[in-house]
Parts: sequence; C-alpha cells; structure tokens
Amino acid sequence: NYGGLDKEGKPHVINLTGLERMMLDDLYKALCFEFPIVPRPPTVFEQERETHRFTLASLVTTFLGRQDAVDESLRYLTTNPSTPRAPLVVTGPSGWGKSSLCAVVSARAAAMVESVHTVLPHFVGCSPDSTNIRAVLLRLCDELQEAFGASAFIFDDSVGDADSSFA
Repeated sequence: NYGGLDKEGKPHVINLTGLERMMLDDLYKALCFEFPIVPRPPTVFEQERETHRFTLASLVTTFLGRQDAVDESLRYLTTNPSTPRAPLVVTGPSGWGKSSLCAVVSARAAAMVESVHTVLPHFVGCSPDSTNIRAVLLRLCDELQEAFGASAFIFDDSVGDADSSFA
C-alpha cells in the first residue's frame, strides 16, 4: 500500500506484513529444498538399544514350544509384582533356547497392559559392546532415563576399571 511520502520526500510503502510473510515462506522453502534437513545420526546408546531390540524380535520369531517355561516365567513376574524377589534366572545347556525363551518372556511381559515391569532387553554377544560392563551400564542408565523421564544421570569415571573386575 502506498503510504505517501516520507520526511525526505521519497515514496513510502505501508502494510507489507503479508508480502514479508510470503517472501520469508518462499525463502524458507527454497532453503529447505537446496539444503534438506538431515536427521541426526543415532547415538551410540540408540544404536545399541536397537541392536538388542532387533535381537529380541529375531529370537521371538524363532521360538518354538516350551510354553510351560514361558507360563512359569510370566507367572513369576506377575504374581505379587510389588513384592521384592530374587531375579529370574534361566539356566540350561548350550542350544536349549535360553535366549529365545527370555526374548519371548520379555516381549510378552512388556506387552502386558497391567504390567508394572519395565523391560530392558540385553543379549550378551549380539554386539561388540554387549560384554563391556561400562557400556552396558551406561546404556541401561540411558534407557532408564528415557523410560522414567529422569531429568539427568551423572556419568563419571566412578565405574573405574570395572571391566577387569568382570573378566
């Protein structure tokens, strides 16, 4: 819109907010086209989490039989869930399917609507860091932070040389 002459006698334009908005929008679209936003690469923790989740999904699809072991494990987890108890330990000979059994139980426990459990799958051997105690503890802390919305965990070197303690 023509706004008359300014103090110096030059033509003056007013009410350009619509034109400004249109120009900014066009510029933003052109910049996004020329320089697309590249998603940030996943963090080390996110990569490791996805490796364990992929392993869990793979093991669940190959699990056959042993429904009695699945039922017994789920019963252990769901009976009086607020009562402290010893960890669930699965033992057996090599090749028996312990990892697959744990994957199925983990997946079903995580899917239970009434579950009070947070399932953090971890499969030793599915990645190079799966046996590094420091990396495991840091990843689990990161997952707990995400699951429970904790504001921050302080990571320092207090774990020290824990790797050698577990060798």
